[in-house]
Amino acid sequence: MEGYLPDYDIIFLAGFIDTVIHSPLGLGLCHGTRSGREQRVFREELMSRSGDKWKELRVLGTDIAPDAASNDTVIMDYHVQQPAWQGAADFVFSNTLDHSIAPARAIESWMSAVARDGILIIEHGSDHTELGVNSESDVFGASLQEYAALASLSGKYEVKETVASPTRGDRRIRFLVVKRSEE
Repeated sequence: MEGYLPDYDIIFLAGFIDTVIHSPLGLGLCHGTRSGREQRVFREELMSRSGDKWKELRVLGTDIAPDAASNDTVIMDYHVQQPAWQGAADFVFSNTLDHSIAPARAIESWMSAVARDGILIIEHGSDHTELGVNSESDVFGASLQEYAALASLSGKYEVKETVASPTRGDRRIRFLVVKRSEE
């Protein structure tokens, strides 16, 4: 199943985050994480790196499913900005933009939580294209280029790089790294 994020990809992304975030604030967010696995693996992996750099890290997840109310998962609609998270997250991750009824609004909400020097990481693969729109939960599909254009739509953000999955490259899984535009 392509929508499933293997632990090895999370470990890879944690290494990437560790190299680009130099002075962490101590918050990570993962949107659409019903089981809580993503935030647990991100937290464990980052805390095992770089001495005390990540010692105060808290990684929260969000999901709309009522049965997700555990494992540091907040039950909420990820399209809605959370005032307590404004500019507070070192990283925000999601592989669920294809579940969004308003993708530009979702990205705007996610980026509102990203700290000035933080990053948003969005997963994209063939299941995230129009070909993957085939169920009640997968309601949005777009090409990798369209995902990048969507992230840059407001002019306030830009895709800084696109990183291939080290484990699912044969399926063309990519991670878009979005940052605030230089002013």
